[in-house]
Amino acid sequence: MLRIAFAFLFFSTYLSSFGQEGLSLSPKSQYGFSFGINYPNLLYNNNLPGNATINNKVGASLGISGNYRISNLIVLAPKTEISFNRTRIDFKNLDGTNQKYEVAPISLNAMLHARFNVNSAVGSTYFLVGPQVRVPLSNNSNSTTAFGTKSDFAIDLGIGWNKPFNNINFLPELRYSAGLLNINKNPAIKSLKLHTISLIFNFLG
Repeated sequence: MLRIAFAFLFFSTYLSSFGQEGLSLSPKSQYGFSFGINYPNLLYNNNLPGNATINNKVGASLGISGNYRISNLIVLAPKTEISFNRTRIDFKNLDGTNQKYEVAPISLNAMLHARFNVNSAVGSTYFLVGPQVRVPLSNNSNSTTAFGTKSDFAIDLGIGWNKPFNNINFLPELRYSAGLLNINKNPAIKSLKLHTISLIFNFLG
C-alpha cells in the first residue's frame, strides 16, 4: 500500500504541474494536491461488548483537489483523497487472547465542498460545507478478525484560510466529517459510525 501512496502523491504533483503549464485554464479554475493528518472518533451508541475497547490514533491522507470560483465569495471545491485511518476495536477474550477489528484502515474519499469566503480580500478566511463518500479499499489491513467495513456517507464542515503566493495558493483547513451510516460488519457489534477531524494542507495553482 505504500507503493500506492507514493504513486498517488506523484500523480497528484504531476497533475498540479500539468494544470498550470500544459493547459490554458480560466482564472476561475485551479487544480492541485493536498496532504494532511486525521483523527478518528468511532460512535457506537453504548452497544460495545464488555470485553471491547476502542483504540484511536492519528492517521494521514493524500489527495487531489480543484477549485471553481462561482463568485468572489463562493467557490466549488471537488476533492478526492486516499485516507489512512488508524482506528480499531480491541477484544479481550476469556482465554486471555486478543482480537482486533480494524475499521476502514484505508479508504477512498470523494468530496464536493461549497466554500464561502468571509470577504474577497487576499488572504481571506473561508467556511466550507458539503457531502463526502467514503469507500473502503482495504478491509482487513492488520485485523485478526475477518470482518470488513461498509461504505459511508458523511457531511463535512470546516474552516480554512486562502493564502496566495506567486504561482500557487496555500489553503490550510480544519475539517470535521460526520459519518451518517452504520459501517460495521462485525456481528459482535450492533452499529458503528465514523467521525473524523482533519487538518489538511491544500496547494492549488
